[in-house]
Parts: sequence; structure tokens; C-alpha cells
Amino acid sequence: MTAPTLGATVIVANHYQNENCHPDGKIKVGIGADSAWRWERLENAKRLFAGARGAAVPIVHVRLAVPADFKGVVANTDLIREWLKLGAWREGTWGVEFIDGLAPTADEYVVTHTRNSGFHNSTLEEVLFSLGARHLICCGVSTAYTVEATVRHATDIGYT
Repeated sequence: MTAPTLGATVIVANHYQNENCHPDGKIKVGIGADSAWRWERLENAKRLFAGARGAAVPIVHVRLAVPADFKGVVANTDLIREWLKLGAWREGTWGVEFIDGLAPTADEYVVTHTRNSGFHNSTLEEVLFSLGARHLICCGVSTAYTVEATVRHATDIGYT
């Protein structure tokens, strides 16, 4: 197996959004508002982004957002039923904006999706193809949901 080269590597950054990162967001993911753990993890992401930008490694930001009226949202899991109950992830709200310090720069890509995998109902695959990506560094919030689903999907379609 050959080692990944930086030229073919892309960071896929999932859900660094107010809804689940900011203490005032609707998705608490079991983290207290004053939890040092929350801020440590976000600082780690800031360091990753700074290193990637310094090495000219592209970053693709994956954001979750659903129609503000939830029209077309299939509530087939407890997780999605909870979003609906909380009124979370609604397009056009503060919750779906990127948290301060982890927003994309003007030259970085942003894709929006509506389910767990960053590939589902998004242009992520097309963006990665246009960047010549072969190897992905996938990071984000909700590791057991969006990060895992995105990594599994990426592996299924040939990324390492």
C-alpha cells in the first residue's frame, strides 16, 4: 500500500455548527455548557484547520441543514425525531451557521446535507472529485453519527 500524498488528501469537516457546538445550540450531545471538553475539542479542530491551511490541504466543510418547515424530512430514526421535536437544524437559523473560529474561508468548499452521511443529498462526492482527492481526513462533531457514516460511505466509494 502506498502512503497518502498531501496533494491527494482533503479534510472533510463535519458539523462544526452552532446547533451542536455552541452551548446555546439545541443539540447538546451530552456535553454541559461549561464543559472544558467541548472547548478542547473545538480548539483541536482549529489547530487541524490551521495546519491544513498552512500546508495547502483543502478543507471541505459539511453542514447539516433541513428545510425550515421540515417539509420532506423523513423522521425514521429517534435521532431525526429529536431534531423535529427541538426544531433543530432549520435552514436560515443561527443553529446551522458555523461556530466562531471554525467557519470556512472564502476559498474553501461548503456542502450541505440532510441526513447522517455527508455524501447523502449533497455535492460532497463531486467536490472531492474536482479536488482530485484520494485520501480523506474526516473530522467533526457527532463521531458516532455523521463522521462514522461519512467515513463508511467514503470507503464504499473508494476513498482511503
